[in-house]
Amino acid sequence: SDIAISSAARYQTIVHNGTVFRNRSEGVYDPRDRGAVLDGATDDTTAIVNTIGDMPSTGGTLFLSGIALISSTITIAKPVSIVGIGSSNSNLDSDATLATKGASGFLWTGGASTMFDVNGPIYGVRWESFFIDGGAAATIGVDLDRIRSSHFRNLRIGRFTTNCVKLHTSSVTA
Repeated sequence: SDIAISSAARYQTIVHNGTVFRNRSEGVYDPRDRGAVLDGATDDTTAIVNTIGDMPSTGGTLFLSGIALISSTITIAKPVSIVGIGSSNSNLDSDATLATKGASGFLWTGGASTMFDVNGPIYGVRWESFFIDGGAAATIGVDLDRIRSSHFRNLRIGRFTTNCVKLHTSSVTA
């Protein structure tokens, strides 16, 4: 795939196979630079964790241009935006071939656990245009606690044994 990243005053523009994605200039991080294959068959957990770990405490944007196979919980405790290239029009409950549909997302291969544990206080993240597939084994897709002023758009989340998304109502303290 062809990916180009360029910066302008307050935005970074990512072009993937002719499609333009525009992000705030908080820094774009490509997990392939840290060893991810994103083919839906190779375990990319370590590369995704390292990509998030390499971001400053102020966060950044993880650009997902393929299918990341995940085998253990990804913990996020800073403002990490995730932008993919599409979430697929497929039904996650009946279609096991998302990798062939030009989508990007996270596919679970671990046991009964949470895929994403996002614990704030975190402000201003954006998750857009990808899928989260629990493989009918993960218990919770995304566990969100103390997330404020954030945007979630064009996400497909499915095939979890308990909750696709778990929201906590705890408050942020000063």
